[in-house]
Amino acid sequence: MSPCIKQDRVEWMDVLKGLAIVLVVLGHISYKCPHLKEFIYSFHMPLFFTLAGCAAHLSMQRSSIGQFIRKRMIGIMVPYVVWLLCSPLLFGYADSWRNYNLTDSLHCIITGNVACWFLICLFTLQVYYALYIWLSRKFRNAWAGVLFAFFLYVVSFILHRRWGWILGSASLQTCRSSAVGTRS
Repeated sequence: MSPCIKQDRVEWMDVLKGLAIVLVVLGHISYKCPHLKEFIYSFHMPLFFTLAGCAAHLSMQRSSIGQFIRKRMIGIMVPYVVWLLCSPLLFGYADSWRNYNLTDSLHCIITGNVACWFLICLFTLQVYYALYIWLSRKFRNAWAGVLFAFFLYVVSFILHRRWGWILGSASLQTCRSSAVGTRS
């Protein structure tokens, strides 16, 4: 193994992440082959989220809840917000500075109604997962997780109506997506 690569990497996860990245690219360029695109789109994002659940589970074993959330905030949300604020200017979504609408960009940050929807969804899932683990550790009882899942189910309907489908869907899918990762 190269000295530049961390020793605690999980090789099979890295291979699957690489495969998933290739599938995303193929899915985005396969507009002339709709069946291929449909096939790839049927599983490539669930694959990413399952791998993220596995990685989150491993990371939670090595760090505190606060460290975990802080690392995800810096690694996911900071680039997400910077990209969201800058991309209209870089790609001409705003004709010029005078047409740039900060309010619209901030709304997109909160609701996830952008091409990078998966980043806010992933961050939300991982924060919910961290809270799920914290509750499980604090109460040392499986029912804490079940109650938290029910709470997220209720919250998903509220968030879906007020804040958009990303946060609502993340609430609803947390236990299912993250639980797959805990079985690794």
